[in-house]
Amino acid sequence: MATQKTMISEFAWDSRYEVGSVEDVMTPALVVYPEIIASNIERTVELLGGDADRWRVHIKTAKLGYTLRMMVESGIRNFKCATTLELLVACQCGAADVLLAYPSIGANARRVREIAEEFPRVRLSVLVESQEQLQQWRGSRLGVFLDINSGMNRTGLVQSHGEEIVRLVRAIGAGGLEFRSALLRRTTSRNR
Repeated sequence: MATQKTMISEFAWDSRYEVGSVEDVMTPALVVYPEIIASNIERTVELLGGDADRWRVHIKTAKLGYTLRMMVESGIRNFKCATTLELLVACQCGAADVLLAYPSIGANARRVREIAEEFPRVRLSVLVESQEQLQQWRGSRLGVFLDINSGMNRTGLVQSHGEEIVRLVRAIGAGGLEFRSALLRRTTSRNR
């Protein structure tokens, strides 16, 4: 019988991850290493040529207000999230621009509108993939991105349905809402 090889044994122990007084830690516990987080943020911005506006951090990788505040303090302004709780935390922590990157309906949509009213200085956007979803945002100050199916077949409009996409973009403007585009945003931020 072959011996089992675990992934953890393939990596050398790094003393930076050592937890002192482990007997005093109630488990399960989340351990945060601020110096490593700061280093990762710094390195990512460096990889972006120093332009933090090129980065729209997905909150699912940060989750904590503590780490979001670290990012905001490092010049990160743009975030995306999948839940209204993540949206609220981003707004509370000083995010300037947040995209709710999962189409919302019903109670979730109402909560998004409440958060938008509570944080008027934060530029909030939502995704839509249908006329029905678009209707619920009329009369709000939210920007609208189209959810385009990138080939993963999870959500979004099929890329080859150009007429449907154009119809929805026109409906966004006709509904008094702002159509937002990652491409347009990137171009705008470079021209500042």
